Amino acid sequence: VPAKAAYQSSGLIADWIGSTLTNNTSQWNDSTNNNKLDQSGTTYSSSNGGYLTLNGTSSNLHSPNDLTNFTTSTMSMFFWIKPTSNSGIIMQIGRNSTDADSEAIFGINGSGNLYFWDWNGNQGFSGTSTSTLTLNSWSYVGFTKNTTSGTSTLTFYINGASASSTYTGLTAKMDVFAADFTLGADIASGIYYSGLIGQTALWSTPLTASDILNNY
Repeated sequence: VPAKAAYQSSGLIADWIGSTLTNNTSQWNDSTNNNKLDQSGTTYSSSNGGYLTLNGTSSNLHSPNDLTNFTTSTMSMFFWIKPTSNSGIIMQIGRNSTDADSEAIFGINGSGNLYFWDWNGNQGFSGTSTSTLTLNSWSYVGFTKNTTSGTSTLTFYINGASASSTYTGLTAKMDVFAADFTLGADIASGIYYSGLIGQTALWSTPLTASDILNNY
């Protein structure tokens, strides 16, 4: 698991890396903009550059008010993870306990494929990776989303390589608020991630394939 910051700095909104953790502190501060994630039910280890363990039933990390620069028409999100089971939520943004609009989810389905889904009003957009993850093994996973003239293009990556055909379709016109970013859970649906997280990085831009490989 890398203990250094993301290689690609342009458009970088937040970069939470394991080496910035200190035992079981209540917050995980990112190394770029001091964005904070409040921890709930996680367990910290300093091994392999530092990581958090999420139990799959209640553990999560939440940003209450710090991701003010975040937009969703274009974005990239990448994570160092070591999943212990399939069918879990790695990231959720834009949903509160009563409203499913303005929501985006990135996770692992029951077969071990990555998937992305977003929704707003009558518009939805989704895709699933063609490759699967290996359980109990560290992987660098994520996606890029680019939107031009109301059309979104989504591409998944696993360990620096494209893991999908490119998905293209209508974009959800989401208004995402800073209070609505969560790692390891879609709390409203009660779906959680089981495993380890060592790094999470967010960009407001769609990274190139070479950027992603360099980060990996």
